[in-house]
Amino acid sequence: MLKEQLLKIKEQLGFNSNDSESGSAKEDTLNKNNSNKNNKTLKLRRGSSSTESKKPSRVKPKDGTRKSKKRSKNDDYQLKGKRETVKSNKRKKRKKIIKQQEAPLVLISDFISSEKKTPLKVAENLKPKYLIPKNFVSERKGLWDFGRKPEDTTLIFDINSNEQLQEKDLVIGLDFGTAYTKVVIADETYAYPVMFEEAGYLLPSELYITKDGTLTLNKQKSALVFTKLKHPLLFGNYTEDDNIVIIAFLSLVFKSSRNWVATSPFRSHNVNWLLNAGLATDSYHNITLKEKFGALVDLAWNVSYLDRITPTIIKTLIKDSTQLTNKLEQLHLTLPHDCLSVFPEYVAQISGYMNSPSKRNYSHLLIDVGAGTLDIVMFTTKSIDGEWRYSTNAKNISNLGADILKAHREQYLTDKNSSLDSLLKNVEVANKLSISLDELNSLDSEFAKAINLRLRGVIGKVAGGYKFAAQITTFICGGGREIEFYQKQLDILKNHPIDLIDLPPPNRFQPPKDFEVEMFHRFSVALGLSYDPYNIGECEVNNVEAKIPTSKYSPSEYILSSK
Repeated sequence: MLKEQLLKIKEQLGFNSNDSESGSAKEDTLNKNNSNKNNKTLKLRRGSSSTESKKPSRVKPKDGTRKSKKRSKNDDYQLKGKRETVKSNKRKKRKKIIKQQEAPLVLISDFISSEKKTPLKVAENLKPKYLIPKNFVSERKGLWDFGRKPEDTTLIFDINSNEQLQEKDLVIGLDFGTAYTKVVIADETYAYPVMFEEAGYLLPSELYITKDGTLTLNKQKSALVFTKLKHPLLFGNYTEDDNIVIIAFLSLVFKSSRNWVATSPFRSHNVNWLLNAGLATDSYHNITLKEKFGALVDLAWNVSYLDRITPTIIKTLIKDSTQLTNKLEQLHLTLPHDCLSVFPEYVAQISGYMNSPSKRNYSHLLIDVGAGTLDIVMFTTKSIDGEWRYSTNAKNISNLGADILKAHREQYLTDKNSSLDSLLKNVEVANKLSISLDELNSLDSEFAKAINLRLRGVIGKVAGGYKFAAQITTFICGGGREIEFYQKQLDILKNHPIDLIDLPPPNRFQPPKDFEVEMFHRFSVALGLSYDPYNIGECEVNNVEAKIPTSKYSPSEYILSSK
């Protein structure tokens, strides 16, 4: 009775009658779960499978809401750091893409043509298979076959000077060319080309020897001729005999130049001489070649005061010129050290242009197709506060001139006694070689590739991978520019906005009436060398940078700015 009353009271209070029975079962289950939990912990500590250590997934409440786990301040800090890292990486990636898409057009203009991003094909870093022909060497046979007598070593001077005349400083600009030698003599105001009697203004770079052993520039009554005088300097394979003929030729050039003064506008003066010589090199830093050529020119100047010049005399003076030098020093006829200078030929050409009233601002391309070398130079000009300055941006001087091309083609002549001299057109060369034009193009392919690579290399270096944005003032000089082969190779320039003009002469150049104006480009080196050496200066090599426009583009200003 009492038990039933207690059950009724429990039911009224909300207790289930099964609770007492399940209580013990729940307690057993709880103990069992705790035991399993402890066992799992022990297993993990022993290195059990990682699948057993996975965090339990969140259980979604029945009402459909998800209860977020409360984070500590440390968790917030770490999460914020991760987000910033992700944002930073995305930002960097975005900047990199923008930088690639909007690369600065490092080119040739006062304005940036960012809408034109056509890449310029970069020259292949390949060396052409073309090599200088093996038979292309200077021959000095017969130099010692004439006039070897004891009296050949007697020094007889040929000196004409009048100390009573007013003194005047004159500069000789010497362009010792592979095919022709040119000389310009100037004071501070005017410059004149020197005429060499029968040869005219273009003196063939050839030396003659007579039967009595006298070396001369006169072809008449000569017994033998020596050619390729400059080749040993170009290829660095000179011998003592090569030095002898170079010294003899230059000494005769200096003698003729001084004789020309006697009938020139400078005739009423006692002259103090300065001598600037051009050298086919792309660097001021080729000290060995510069000193070698300078020594030859210096000795040639002293030898030029001798009445008679023979191989034996020059050979003796190469070994010891003390006697000659002492005599000339007493007469004040030697060239002091600071009165003899050697400059790269392209520097002289740029200097002459910089003194022209027709000079322009900014980017320029100079191509000189000589007999021995092909010179390719890109340079920049600027006027800063009325003072004109220039710097080179890229250059290449290579032995790929017209004489080298001729020697390359003459390898295929069936008649070894014939020559390809004076042949300008490809069809003429093909007929002479008895081949078709296609076969000639095949023979010339490696030579053409060598030129093409150098052109593309100079232009591509300045372009920086993009096409030019503005016109480039372009000069093509040298006797080889008339040859069809070179004209075809220069067709690559049509891919760029060039403005091709003749190299303008400065006002100081005073050619005689019989001087052909069209011939001036062949005198650009000699004229540039006729300035005071302190006004020629040095060419600094600078990189190119683009500039934001500051004024409206003017067609007369072709722009390339340098750092």
